[in-house]
Amino acid sequence: MSESNTSGTGAQSASHFWKPCVLLIDDGFFGGKSVGLESEITTTLQVHRETHSSSWMGFTIQVPFGANNGDDGSGKCHEWNWTLAKLAQEHKMTVVFPMEPDYFIRDVEQSLLAALPENTKTLSRLDFHSKA
Repeated sequence: MSESNTSGTGAQSASHFWKPCVLLIDDGFFGGKSVGLESEITTTLQVHRETHSSSWMGFTIQVPFGANNGDDGSGKCHEWNWTLAKLAQEHKMTVVFPMEPDYFIRDVEQSLLAALPENTKTLSRLDFHSKA
């Protein structure tokens, strides 16, 4: 497998995009409900190429609240929907990286593909390398 099929800023031509993804932590999967993994956690890759502000890439993790969240002492959360606040059904966290750090898009190893559902066989692997 090559280390880098695409690197730096030439990865995609679209100014913004969101794609379902699964996070790889050590050698285990985290999230991935939208790609068919048995998880209640939805993870999404995002790239935002801005013209009048800083461009960024990152990922979003969405974790559903439990049915008894308020009753269990965890409180209730609301989200703003342009005109009113409504009860949120999930907690949403977005992790943002500036476009400057090096990143690489490469093929996913066969051992990882074997552990994923059949409809995910065209996934790529995106590695972030922060300079911090």
